[in-house]
Amino acid sequence: MQKLLCLLLCIGVHVASVAQVETAEGIVNKSSSFSKSGDYENAIMILKRGEETYNYDVNITMALANVYALAGRYKDALPYAKKLAALDEIPLQAVQIVGNVFSNNNENSAYEKLYKKAFKLYPDSGGLYAEYGEYLLSKEKIGCIASWEKGMKADPNYAGNYYFASKYYDANNNILLSTWCAENFINMEYQSTRTNEVKTMLLKNFRTILTNTNLQKEYEIKGNNFFKAYLACLNTALNGASANGINTESLALIRARFIIIWNSKYEGDFACKLFEYHRQLLIDGTFEAYNQWLFGSIENFNVYQNWIVNNNKAYDALTKYRTNRLYKIPVNQYYGL
Repeated sequence: MQKLLCLLLCIGVHVASVAQVETAEGIVNKSSSFSKSGDYENAIMILKRGEETYNYDVNITMALANVYALAGRYKDALPYAKKLAALDEIPLQAVQIVGNVFSNNNENSAYEKLYKKAFKLYPDSGGLYAEYGEYLLSKEKIGCIASWEKGMKADPNYAGNYYFASKYYDANNNILLSTWCAENFINMEYQSTRTNEVKTMLLKNFRTILTNTNLQKEYEIKGNNFFKAYLACLNTALNGASANGINTESLALIRARFIIIWNSKYEGDFACKLFEYHRQLLIDGTFEAYNQWLFGSIENFNVYQNWIVNNNKAYDALTKYRTNRLYKIPVNQYYGL
């Protein structure tokens, strides 16, 4: 009996010691397994116990703010968000969490102060510009497009800014810029739930632009030589190719002509990832497949599916090319949208 008691005591001491050495990171990870399954109450309970042990830990505070927000308890999340916002060096990951909490509590001045601090700390974070622009749009404040444009310039490979900008430009009848942002977005985020939405908009806008008899004058962006050259090449490439309307086949022809003209006239003046990408697809023999995927999948999905069956090698080559080569825009290719 005495031996059994000693054994139980040893087990109890061991369990207690294990509990005592559980790290803040371990507590956050444990709570995360509950929050991922939607069990926010247990996630909160674990984090609150961790808070008692560690008094103040940034990761626990951040997790509490996030879980309360996920549970829709924004008022409960607010004290934790304010603690994080007061940090001199707020983690980048925390900014989005705190911003979400502030926005849902209508703490607008606190939100804007938070992002002003964050832009100074993380000036190259495209995500911050995307979130701030989305916030301005939701509050019907001016400056959302300026934020997304800054994001494209500072972090040209963050897709969200292109997504929001393409939709904003489309809604405000600036369809040339909408088209430009849309195709760059699609190549960065070619498998997301937003891709087909933007493809549909892209096809619509190309049809509008290319059926305009005076597209150079109609879509001119004054003072912007890049888009002036773009429109000139597009107008030349259009010659006779739209006789049967603007569809997947005519778009492929026009755009192939465009790249040939662009490379002969303007490639040395304006480095452009999108046009370099098109040229490489032409060289590899996958440009038709690319245009089918881009426009055919939206114009008529059944016809597109039949095209894949009859051209499976070209389709597979495009898929392989895209998988092996990430679409990344260099930082020096911003042309002042």
